Amino acid sequence: ALETSQRRLIESNIQLMSLREVSHNLLSIQTTEKAAQMIALYLHKAFDYERVAVLLTDGESSILSGWIAARDLERSITEPVRLSVEKKRGLLVECFRKGEPRLVTEPAVNVLFSGRWAECFEPQRLNSYVVIPLKAAAKSGSSMGVIVAGRSNPNPALTSTDMVLLDSIGSTMSTVVENARLYEEVKRAEMFREDILNNLASGLVAVDLEGRAISMNETTSRL
Repeated sequence: ALETSQRRLIESNIQLMSLREVSHNLLSIQTTEKAAQMIALYLHKAFDYERVAVLLTDGESSILSGWIAARDLERSITEPVRLSVEKKRGLLVECFRKGEPRLVTEPAVNVLFSGRWAECFEPQRLNSYVVIPLKAAAKSGSSMGVIVAGRSNPNPALTSTDMVLLDSIGSTMSTVVENARLYEEVKRAEMFREDILNNLASGLVAVDLEGRAISMNETTSRL
């Protein structure tokens, strides 16, 4: 019993160190797609969650897209996923809309998602699962997506400890997603501005306070 406790303590410390490293790496990610993929792989490999899905709103609240990382019969898969939650039922949709986490130990009774989206998350393949909403800090109660983690027999079912851990990771990811979206918005605005300037018939030059040219549009460069 003592050896088992020591082993679990060592595993927990390793996981916490890995969590800090991933949190640091996430801060440098500039796209939401990369963030979703990295979190899915991290939860799957570092914490040994057999089935993980990280889903984010894709411009409109009825569409979720992201990545799945799963292992089934010694075969691992990592693939993008996109699904509509419009007119769908299940705890995935409920948690996303209400912003409340859920731990389920009877997947056959508490259906995860009423639509067809991933075989690895079908009720008969799970003994438990956790759904964690990703909440936007700027909009109280608004969800940006969800993290889903599941286990199957003969592995032990997920517990409240897993829900606390996933909720902590979700909080970190929510900040990363918001930052990545702001970065993407800035980049789109810059591309839009450059497109307008480069399509002007007249030449345009920007200069600094000392009169030195710092940028010009394509028309000017052709003169």
